[in-house]
Amino acid sequence: MPAFNKHYPRPWPPSGFTLVELIVVVVILSVLSVSVTVFMRPALEAYASSSTRARLTDAFIGAKANIVTDIQNALPNSIRIYSSLDSNGATNSCLQLVPIMLGGRYRAGPDTVNDSSPDCTAGTNCAAFVDPSQATTVFDTFTAHPWFSQIPSNSRRFVINNQNGSDVYGGINRADYVAQARSPFPWQGERRYGITSLQVSPGYQDNRFYVVDRPVMYFCHNLGVTNNGKTANGTLSKYEAIPWSSQTSTYPTVCGAPAAYFVGRITLVQNVLSCSFQYDSNLGATQQSGFVRINLQIKKDNELFNMSFTAQVNNLP
Repeated sequence: MPAFNKHYPRPWPPSGFTLVELIVVVVILSVLSVSVTVFMRPALEAYASSSTRARLTDAFIGAKANIVTDIQNALPNSIRIYSSLDSNGATNSCLQLVPIMLGGRYRAGPDTVNDSSPDCTAGTNCAAFVDPSQATTVFDTFTAHPWFSQIPSNSRRFVINNQNGSDVYGGINRADYVAQARSPFPWQGERRYGITSLQVSPGYQDNRFYVVDRPVMYFCHNLGVTNNGKTANGTLSKYEAIPWSSQTSTYPTVCGAPAAYFVGRITLVQNVLSCSFQYDSNLGATQQSGFVRINLQIKKDNELFNMSFTAQVNNLP
């Protein structure tokens, strides 16, 4: 019988990784990941820290602009600073002031040339002036205020000679707006304002008046409290348009923000660890210039920032 040779097809080569190759790849990837972690982690942490500092710095700059602008535009001698403990034992700090909307000079006496007629009546057919010997309800000014009508009616309060910080809050030298128009004749003044009855204190010779808005308060609260010791929970807020009806001449001793004020609340800085306001009402005895210093300590993600700034105050009424 002849020999018979069977033909068997040649098998395909094996596919995939061997166990040794897989182990080598895992080892290489592990070495690379460790290297990336070692060299990249500090850079990523530095980027996160710089980003946190940038955000907090921006918030601080915005708060500084708000506070400095309001302090420099505050009614003379209207700044009040006080503090008290909250229910958690942390110290709340408050800075209160009255913002000026506009100001000018009022007529302090009759027009000696044009008001000599026997039938002259001040405020009607003659010049209207402020007479400290009696209450004033109308007066002429030497300053034109074309934008006065743009001031909201509930923000128009007239103040004269705010020598003591408590006077404007108690309403002693504050009057409500009644009416305004051009003075009848050019020699009498620019504008004529009608106000509720106001007794101007004798001896005041600067003849300045101010139109002011409702009080403003900067409020630092929930201070010194942190989440796991890494981030502070405190807040620096601004409260606008505080009702005059809530104010008294008694200097406040409790620093807080009643719920009625929340309608005008603006959050300026978060993550505040500590906050303090310092005020010297008259650094220079001759200039009557005050000085306010604000200190802020902010903590977020274990980043601690100490920031402070100052502002000059004009206390010449």
